[in-house]
Amino acid sequence: VSYDGKVIAVMQHDLDKRLEGNFFTVSTDGGDFTPLTTGAGEKGSPGWSPDGQHLALIFTDSSGSRVILTDRTGRRLSVGTTPPAAVTYFRISWSADSRALLYPADEGRTLVTLDLQQSTEQLTTPPDSFGVWLGGVLSPDGREIVAGGLRRWGETFRIARGSVGGERWTLLDVPPGDNMPLVWRRDGWIYVFNDRHLDRVSHPAREASIWRLRSDGSRRELVAWLPAQCRFGFVSMSGDGRRVACAALQQEADIW
Repeated sequence: VSYDGKVIAVMQHDLDKRLEGNFFTVSTDGGDFTPLTTGAGEKGSPGWSPDGQHLALIFTDSSGSRVILTDRTGRRLSVGTTPPAAVTYFRISWSADSRALLYPADEGRTLVTLDLQQSTEQLTTPPDSFGVWLGGVLSPDGREIVAGGLRRWGETFRIARGSVGGERWTLLDVPPGDNMPLVWRRDGWIYVFNDRHLDRVSHPAREASIWRLRSDGSRRELVAWLPAQCRFGFVSMSGDGRRVACAALQQEADIW
């Protein structure tokens, strides 16, 4: 979802070519889909700039991976020097002034903050105890990071806060279940998507919801319940925290 909540970028995959596909845009009020990207190659981890002028994404082909800025006309600009990692759940995050963006590198073990105006990069490497970063958001001023990580498979995703380029991280108090940060709003609220499995074995029911936390960890509030079909990692929120889009998996019975 774009920062102002008016446009959605949707990936349409080519099922015959694994993860290849292209993005299309559509108004949140409905209408026709407009091609935004073209050509071969894997594209993912999208994130709209707050000014609405660019969609940042990770592009991968036979020559490697790189961060691409695409404008509304489809023109592409390669930015940054540190090769990004194609982390499935990660959405590139921007600072509120559209100056800096955050993306994963080194298979998700490093976070790169790229200053687009000065063409400089800061690498943030968390302690080994945090494992792999699966998502993250920049603070409005671009100086801090809230990220979701997985220490080992089978555990729930944890949310931690740290400074760009720093080494100290603080765990945040989040609801039970898997959590992923979506937006760090200008007023200090951090919005997260929560996916709670009531019982993974005997009762595979799920509760999907949006929560918000104060950046200092002082408060935690339920914002809204979501349809249970909303897939973890495929949820996006507008910059003001008022609009959410999610991809839902619909299963239909067939006889072959």
